[in-house]
Amino acid sequence: MDGRLDVHRFLDGVFGHRALARIREAGLSLWIPAIAAFALLYAHFGWIFPGQLSHRGSTVHQIVNYTFYSQEGIFGVMTGVMATYVLIFIYLGAFMNRSGMGRFFIDLPLSLAGRSAGGPAKVAVLASAIFGSISGSSIANIVSTGTFTIPLMKKVGFRPQVAGALENSVSLGGQLLPPVMGSGAFVMAEITGVPYVRIMAIAAVPALLYLLSIGFIVHFEAKRNGISGMAEEDLRRPMEVFREGWFHLLPLIILLAFLIAGYLPDWCAAMAIFSIIIINWIRVGLSRFSPDTFPVPKEKMDLRGIAASFIEGTENSLIVGSAAAAVGIIVGMVALTGLGLKMSYLLVAFSGGSLLFAFSWSRSRLWFWGWRSRSRPPISSSSYWRTRRWKIWAYPSSPPI
Repeated sequence: MDGRLDVHRFLDGVFGHRALARIREAGLSLWIPAIAAFALLYAHFGWIFPGQLSHRGSTVHQIVNYTFYSQEGIFGVMTGVMATYVLIFIYLGAFMNRSGMGRFFIDLPLSLAGRSAGGPAKVAVLASAIFGSISGSSIANIVSTGTFTIPLMKKVGFRPQVAGALENSVSLGGQLLPPVMGSGAFVMAEITGVPYVRIMAIAAVPALLYLLSIGFIVHFEAKRNGISGMAEEDLRRPMEVFREGWFHLLPLIILLAFLIAGYLPDWCAAMAIFSIIIINWIRVGLSRFSPDTFPVPKEKMDLRGIAASFIEGTENSLIVGSAAAAVGIIVGMVALTGLGLKMSYLLVAFSGGSLLFAFSWSRSRLWFWGWRSRSRPPISSSSYWRTRRWKIWAYPSSPPI
């Protein structure tokens, strides 16, 4: 009986790896599954690698069991963080988009900055910063704001490649802006034990500086090429936009309030989703009594709207889930082969006690991986291994956890 169960577990793992080989169809960069496949080959054929990279190799049975049934594999920290924290914020972004919050976060910056030089590009910076700080997803950020801001940037005179590059850059920056900063921050909080609110507070300044620098680049690019803002007749007054959509700020305030109060991030996101639904219901109810004062919302969060939000969130989570599984394979194989410990101790030895060298090496690896992938996989994996590296740094005489 035990033998049959062991065979079944092995076959589950084999077919699970085969299913993960199809994650390219979910829209994930080809390089992430390629690196995961190389990690599996390295774990099996370890004796053919030279020097410190060499190891005795693991059997297929050992590799499958380790990746599927250990805490260092597919169902390890990465997938746990994705399922516990990141997924609920992806659903929050979907509810924001369906309820009209995304449009409000475009209209308000448009009324504020649309008149200045290169106005649509500055609108992209502001809108992506606001929307990305809540959704925590650069892809959802680009889809929600880029479909509107990129045509506007091209209309006023920005070259297509410049408009696309600006939108991509600010959408990535919005993902780094608190209160929601993507999976990397949650992985850091999970592994290091540092409260998420503290990480959020520390990350605010560099994220704002990053977005501010892009704002200056936009301004100087517009001035150099003589790109003016939008026509006055195409813009609305800021107070008019604010009066019509101020209630869209309430879920953001609720999210921040609960985070600062010390509640778990996933619970805070759930409360923000609940507030979006309740606020929409209140607006619908008030419109029945006084349609002139409270117009009927264009986006109704009825059963159909709620279901559509969950469907959109689930579709957006495919890339996140596949990335977490691929990173889990990489992390698992590094742990199984002992490569993580070797690299950590080699880093400590080569750096000669210099934290700056250690940080620079880790940063260069993150840059190299980021060239060929989206932000989540390299940030998540680097967060995972860098925290362990600092543990070795702090306690060189004891084995790392």
